[in-house]
Amino acid sequence: MNDILLVKTKLTEQELSEYWGIKRTTLQKWRSLGRGPVYIKIGGHVIYPRETIINFERERLFHGSGNRIDATDEISKNLFDKYNVPISQN
Repeated sequence: MNDILLVKTKLTEQELSEYWGIKRTTLQKWRSLGRGPVYIKIGGHVIYPRETIINFERERLFHGSGNRIDATDEISKNLFDKYNVPISQN
């Protein structure tokens, strides 16, 4: 499986929507509502840094029971260590 986040440090709106399998309009709606990963907007172009994507995903890990998985949990480390992105201190 080709993991675009191992190759690129920033994704466009189109690339992120394809990576997550969601519509671009979902990302657009999240931005208008102040949700979703942090992004950069330059000259009307939206760019998502890899770090913000990884941290957004880390914050949304759940066990089958619906309990959140802490970003420092071993499961989280195993999933995200390959990206070499520090855990967000939000």
